[in-house]
Amino acid sequence: MLTHEYETVVIFRPDLDDAVTKENTAKLEAVITENKGTMLLTDDWGKRKLAYEIDRHLKGHYVLYNFLGDPAAIEEIERRIRINDSIIRFMTVKLEENVDIPARVATAAEERARREEEARVRAEEAAAEAARLAELEASAHAHRSNGSDSSDDDDNNNDEE
Repeated sequence: MLTHEYETVVIFRPDLDDAVTKENTAKLEAVITENKGTMLLTDDWGKRKLAYEIDRHLKGHYVLYNFLGDPAAIEEIERRIRINDSIIRFMTVKLEENVDIPARVATAAEERARREEEARVRAEEAAAEAARLAELEASAHAHRSNGSDSSDDDDNNNDEE
């Protein structure tokens, strides 16, 4: 059996709740695995502006699926995507032919771990920056409070002269 690597980008309607989008994402992953596919990565890109209006929508919720599967499975996966009213557009691209499944799954796991680590570091950096900005704001507020009292005194002193 031939196994190829595919990447599918799906654009969900922007008016859907996040819970509904997550449910549809899980359903699509299930369709891939039901058809003897192997999920490598699911990446939720969130809501983004569309390049052009589609079905009166100016934005869409993008989700990327990276998976291994045989060519016959793609027909069923795309058929299920087409009948889902929550999806306004999709595109599937074949990335690689005749993939070594165990090696590609291991590589995908390493990539996923690297991405998760990068996301964790970015979150920690953002939290540290937010704490630093809050501290600066608090010290500036305290300085303004102290400074306004002394400027009032200076004004009073100038009046006496």
